[in-house]
Amino acid sequence: MEAMVLSERMVKVGRVVKPFGTDGRVLVDFFTDSWEDFSLFEYLSIDRCSGELESFQLHSGRLICRIEGVIDRDAAENLRGSVLRVPHSSLPQLDDGSYYHFDLVGCTVEDEHGEELGKIADVRQSGANDNWVVRNGVREFMVPAVKEYILSVDVEARLVRIRVVEGMF
Repeated sequence: MEAMVLSERMVKVGRVVKPFGTDGRVLVDFFTDSWEDFSLFEYLSIDRCSGELESFQLHSGRLICRIEGVIDRDAAENLRGSVLRVPHSSLPQLDDGSYYHFDLVGCTVEDEHGEELGKIADVRQSGANDNWVVRNGVREFMVPAVKEYILSVDVEARLVRIRVVEGMF
């Protein structure tokens, strides 16, 4: 199964911050919406480590993780900065019209007439809605991710069509 997983696109779901205690546990920043998503992952890859995630628990907004074969602080220190990844297919299914941020980054953005405006460089979260940062060379502008501006999103084709309004750029 591992060969099949390695051929699939892997998605970053966390990063080891530092050792936690002296028994090999590590503190991890998670990039998922909820720390509980980690219970859904059947396969999790960790840079510089061949062990599997044995357990995890929430602690002050981060995860404390125990990784197979990491039994002391020195071994945990060697994992500092390591990225945790899962196969894209293991992520929870989203409702129609919802997208993972990493799936949008790099998509080409066109206006309603098919003129290329740039590529999505970042997705910024705000209270009411996300804002997509579109970059074309040095020019950069934001598109509110709301139905008034977003005409279509085709993640497979890596193409987003937007309605341009005065003052957008």
